[in-house]
Amino acid sequence: MLTPTIFYPVVLQGMPNEITKKVIGQHLIDGSEFDTPFPLPSLAKNAAAFNPTESKYIWRGPTWIVHNWFLHQFLLEKGHQQEATKLVESIRTLIGKSGFREYYNPFTGEGYGAKEFTWAGLVVDMMQMEKRANSTISPTHT
Repeated sequence: MLTPTIFYPVVLQGMPNEITKKVIGQHLIDGSEFDTPFPLPSLAKNAAAFNPTESKYIWRGPTWIVHNWFLHQFLLEKGHQQEATKLVESIRTLIGKSGFREYYNPFTGEGYGAKEFTWAGLVVDMMQMEKRANSTISPTHT
């Protein structure tokens, strides 16, 4: 079964670009596994055991923000700005809709588990990474 850990090796230094592009393209961008309105689901959505709702099997589908935070910086570094921004915007929407929750439904954004759970607060770090990645130093004229 595919989980977001499929993306973890691509951040290793020295990983060939062709491998990282293939992993991101095949598993994130193509839409059949991890591309949901509120990514990243904790299990590929095409897996037989996938269950995006609240249940005792919490790692079989719902979105956990920690996976987004992990992948976000890598996407920025490798030039996948659109995908990185999607992760940040989806978390901001989740928080606006359901508050700071332990995990979320990757399709509806409904919050599950503990309330006021701080993993969703990782969005602040992600927003700062976006800001740094998008900033340019403009020359000043005197």
